[in-house]
Amino acid sequence: ADLFLQWTPYFPLYTVYCRGYDTATACLQNCREKDQRFDIFLEECQQLPESRNLPINALLITPVQRIPRYILLFRDLIESTWKEHADYENLRESYEKIQLITKKVNSSITFAESLSKVVSIQHQLSGVPD
Repeated sequence: ADLFLQWTPYFPLYTVYCRGYDTATACLQNCREKDQRFDIFLEECQQLPESRNLPINALLITPVQRIPRYILLFRDLIESTWKEHADYENLRESYEKIQLITKKVNSSITFAESLSKVVSIQHQLSGVPD
């Protein structure tokens, strides 16, 4: 848990990634549909050992899924650790920090979605295509 706490200052970067995830995957899908060579390239990349035969969408979702997994991990660790154990307080602090980061990520995603809707409505009203 002490090592995890050292890395928590960098976790807000997940906010940026998660906020842009839907846009990035939509752009990726659009590019795949428009350019058959790009689609073939991605399929070839999937066959590389480094890709572990996973499609790019499976790789892109991994950071988004990581934060909820940390919450589950630390909750289980806290439940399985004696309160007198040397790591117990660090586990609790890690759990609290990852919960706070999750709330920030979720708030940021909600805000980005709301902003996108406002821009879309604004474009509809002004006659500008999305």
